[in-house]
Amino acid sequence: MTQAKFLGVRLSENIVAMVEQTAKEEMINKTEALKELIVIGRKQLLLTKYLNLYREGKCSLDKVAEATGLTLSEVMDEAAKAGIKHDLTVEEYQEGLALLK
Repeated sequence: MTQAKFLGVRLSENIVAMVEQTAKEEMINKTEALKELIVIGRKQLLLTKYLNLYREGKCSLDKVAEATGLTLSEVMDEAAKAGIKHDLTVEEYQEGLALLK
């Protein structure tokens, strides 16, 4: 396990309220709530970024999966939710990748 480091940060009142509400709802302390919100936010940021790159034809579904830590199936589901159309199943996509190798 890596050693935790201190990071001092000033937060606006609305962000502090968000952290406090999350801590209350999840029955955890504010530090843990802030950590969870940061991780969730980072994952969503990466997902949005890489799905946009995929939509523009600048990266593959595999790259989206690798960058976000999601499975190929999860990425395909997220792409569909984002309105990105693809006609392949996970199996068909993987078969196509195998043919390229």
